[in-house]
Amino acid sequence: MIRPVLRLAAALLVLSPAAPATVARAAEGIPDAALRAAAALPETPALTRLVIEGDAVRAATEADSAGQSQWVTFDRKAGRWSAPAPGPAPALTHADSLAGVRVFDGGLFDKFRGDAIALGDGTTLAKRDTGFALVGADGADLGWPVLTQKEVEMWSGKVRQGLPGDFPEARVQQLFDQGRLHNEPGPTTVAGGLRWFGLKGGFSGGSGQLGGLVSWSAERKQFDVHRHFLLVDASVTRLYARPGEIWIGTGRFGERTLEGITGLLLYRPARKEWRQFSTRNSGISGDLVWDIAESPDGLWVTTDRGVSRYDWKSKNWKSWYWRAAPKGQAGFVLSSEPPGNLVDQVVH
Repeated sequence: MIRPVLRLAAALLVLSPAAPATVARAAEGIPDAALRAAAALPETPALTRLVIEGDAVRAATEADSAGQSQWVTFDRKAGRWSAPAPGPAPALTHADSLAGVRVFDGGLFDKFRGDAIALGDGTTLAKRDTGFALVGADGADLGWPVLTQKEVEMWSGKVRQGLPGDFPEARVQQLFDQGRLHNEPGPTTVAGGLRWFGLKGGFSGGSGQLGGLVSWSAERKQFDVHRHFLLVDASVTRLYARPGEIWIGTGRFGERTLEGITGLLLYRPARKEWRQFSTRNSGISGDLVWDIAESPDGLWVTTDRGVSRYDWKSKNWKSWYWRAAPKGQAGFVLSSEPPGNLVDQVVH
């Protein structure tokens, strides 16, 4: 399993998967000693699991080899998070496990071994030589939507990263002609009486898949594919269902790392309405989303850069970011102070 994390050096360079020249421009004015110090820092914790019980909000990292996770707990009265502390890894239900995929490189069959995955509602997702199939409780093959030429023509020009040349359409068409493009299933959940799948998407090194969502209606015995330009070259890392809504965590699987690209998406199927929350247009802490959960007062999200809460009433975000611990303490702490003066904090 990949352990995707964020280095403070990346925060110093505006958190973009930049080309060397772009990095040099982003780092202009930052002393070389500062960059070297930042690059040598240990990795910040990746809070891949949120646990909300009543008013208590906690978050944890993946378990280490000893079965221990690092936990942080939110103090509502003080409005701040505790320092990371070790504890037993969080327990996961099968449904929770199915709803999040953060292993390299983004598909359910990258996470679960074998050729069949029980989905907990009597259906099974199966891997076939020709692709995938949803299998009913009675063993009937319900099929799986195939990528079409029309979709390739519609969406290949929207791919922003991971394909060579100025015209990604040509490479996507080539992959399609070679039979290498599929609607590859990622996280899955049930919402609005439908079974939903987030797709493994994005391109790296000239290969990959078109991202999006797939829904299955048992009543209509029909699959539907839902795409958006913000999702077409991203992988779904987490699906979270609310009445009339699906909240979608995203990431981009590069050649060696899992990166932020699109942030958090909100999809309202009945209205075919999409909304994006990213570091460029909102107060969310990061663009790589690990986990999503809710409490009575808001939606909580863990990202590559920290933790965020979307307030149901104000419709605003409150975020806490990883920062180096105060002098005399090791590691990192979550702070409500946004990144911006990390060089001074690291070097001085």
